[in-house]
Amino acid sequence: MACCFGSPLRLADGRMSNTEAHLSLVAVAPSYWGLGYGAAVLRYAEQSLAAIGYKRARLHVLRDNSRARKLYERCGWTFLGDGEPHDEGPQVVYEKRLWLGRPREVGDDQRRRRHSSR
Repeated sequence: MACCFGSPLRLADGRMSNTEAHLSLVAVAPSYWGLGYGAAVLRYAEQSLAAIGYKRARLHVLRDNSRARKLYERCGWTFLGDGEPHDEGPQVVYEKRLWLGRPREVGDDQRRRRHSSR
């Protein structure tokens, strides 16, 4: 139905990063598209990587895969630019800062102050 793999990001000098991960093979079977499985797989991968100490994650996606790109952007991933060449076509790169637990949102401090004053 769905899969995703995370591994240390390889740095420009060939060393493996201790703080940045690379997600690969993020996939959901077409019969399950639009049901929230892609977002759930990403959330699980992000939380799992954060729990073992990764601070950021990157992934590559085919430039023409607009469905996946929209999902990544909806889930808070930031477009970085062109990626390495791929046999199936040009790729682009996305990145996300990882949080352990629920990420802070705009307005969290105001809501917290409002609730604590009651």
